[in-house]
Amino acid sequence: MKSFKSIAFICAVAFFAASCGTTAKQTAASQSSPVKVVAEHIPSTILDSVMNANIIVPQSFYDNPEQTYPVLYLLHGLSDDHTTWLEHGKAAQVLAEQLAAGNCCEMIIVCPQAGCADYHNYHAGYFNVEGWSYEDYFFKELMPYVEAKYRIRSEKGSRAIAGLSMGGGGTAAYAQHHPELFSSAYPMSAWMYNGGLIEKPGDYLDLTVESVDANNTVAFVSNADEAKLEALRSVFWVVECGDDDFLFWKNIEFYYAMQDRKVPCELIVRDGVHNWDFWNVALYNTLKVATEHFDK
Repeated sequence: MKSFKSIAFICAVAFFAASCGTTAKQTAASQSSPVKVVAEHIPSTILDSVMNANIIVPQSFYDNPEQTYPVLYLLHGLSDDHTTWLEHGKAAQVLAEQLAAGNCCEMIIVCPQAGCADYHNYHAGYFNVEGWSYEDYFFKELMPYVEAKYRIRSEKGSRAIAGLSMGGGGTAAYAQHHPELFSSAYPMSAWMYNGGLIEKPGDYLDLTVESVDANNTVAFVSNADEAKLEALRSVFWVVECGDDDFLFWKNIEFYYAMQDRKVPCELIVRDGVHNWDFWNVALYNTLKVATEHFDK
C-alpha cells in the first residue's frame, strides 16, 4: 500500500521529545544503563494467582528516595507476556537511550502479564470473562500495588497507557472505560474488535475473542453519549499502524469513528506489517507522546 489519501494522517515518526509481589529481582538493563528492570510477582485475590510484571525503573528511583514519577503502562499482545516488550521491543534499552539523550522524561514503565504463549489452553486478554476477571485485577490490584511501591504520582496527568495488537485494543478500551485515569493513550496495530477475524476454536481463545468483541472500541465511540465523548476528549489519543498490517482497516475504522464524534485523535501510518520491527520504532513515538502529555 503506497498511500492513503482519504484521511489526514502522519507519515513520519518523531524520535525526539520535548521533556517530560513481594519478591523483586533487580537486574541492570545494561552495565552503564540509567534504568533497572525489576521482576515483580503480584499476589492476586481476583485472579486467584500470582501475576508477573516487569517494571522498568530509572536509577534515580534508588538514588533519590523522595522523587516521584509518572508511569507508562505498556501492554503486550496475544501469545506474548510480561517479558516480550523487554526481549523483543527492547523497552529498557530504548528508555535508557532516550533518557541519556534527554529525549524523554524519567518515568516508570510497567509491563504486566495478561496471558502466555499457550492462549488456547490458558486464559489471556485484558477484559473480564468467566474465570479471568483481568480488567478488575488491572485496576483494583495491579495499579494500586505498583503505584504505591514505585512512588508513582496518582493524578491523571501522570499516567499514560500504550500497547500493541491485543494490548493495543486493551489500551483503547481501558482509556475509554477510565478516561479519568490517563493523560494519553497510544494503541499500536490494535485489535480494536474481532468481527470474525479469528474463528472461534472452542477453547480458551473463545473467551478472549468474545471479550474483544464485547469491548468493541469502535462501537464504544460510535454509541457514546456526549458526557462520555467529553471524557474521551480529555485523553490525548494516537493510533499507529502499518499500512500492510492485517489489522489496518480496524484501526482506520476507529480513527474515523473518533473523527466522526469529534474526539481528537492523531493517526500515524507508516510502511510496515504486524511485527517487532514496526513496534520497536513505535515505542520511540510512545515515549515522546507520554512525555509531552505528562503534567510537568
